[in-house]
Amino acid sequence: MSGTAMREAALIFEAGDFLRARGAPVTARKVESYVRAQQATNTHRSTSMAGKKREFLEPRRPDGSGGKDVLTVQMQPAQQYAEPQDYFAEPRLSAAKKAEAEARLRGLETEMQSAGLTPVQVIRLEQEAEQLRRILGKANEQGATRTFAR
Repeated sequence: MSGTAMREAALIFEAGDFLRARGAPVTARKVESYVRAQQATNTHRSTSMAGKKREFLEPRRPDGSGGKDVLTVQMQPAQQYAEPQDYFAEPRLSAAKKAEAEARLRGLETEMQSAGLTPVQVIRLEQEAEQLRRILGKANEQGATRTFAR
């Protein structure tokens, strides 16, 4: 369900609550009018539906019977999302990853000292070693994550 559809569904529930609080009958026309008015003025404040119970009604049959409560649902709290990370944030390493990076760095330093490497291979090994040194130098420090706007 998209964000717009979710907002509209929340507005529909809010419209029902609004009309019931004033003792007015809840009709499709009044709900639609309320939703359009709220969307037009854009003053709708989203309220959490967590912990609230919603009753869904059985549709009425052509003979007028039905319309009783069918299902009562306890609304669940909204999903919470992780704090957004800046795309240029420095990595944070677990102890296992840090040990793996240190072992790879030692291996690169040993490999760079071997004979028979072409200049291109030496440059690539030096670049990888420099990248690992930078990561290990900043990993798990207080200022390891740079932030822009916060």
